[in-house]
Amino acid sequence: MIFHCSYLNVKIKEGGVHDITCPGYGCNILVPVEVIESVVSRDMARRYLQFDIKVTCCSIGYSFDTKCVV
Repeated sequence: MIFHCSYLNVKIKEGGVHDITCPGYGCNILVPVEVIESVVSRDMARRYLQFDIKVTCCSIGYSFDTKCVV
């Protein structure tokens, strides 16, 4: 699997951190966190992790704010 930094950056900026899949045609394999962290910048990796934490907390019923959308 080859991952492009721009693809991962767009997915992270969109906030869809739980469904980042391989960009290959017909590929539905989720991109591992380790790959994301090794390809994107440190700031973008931090943003990814913040989205991931927020989505995880919202999914178990804990909300940092009233805009908890899963």
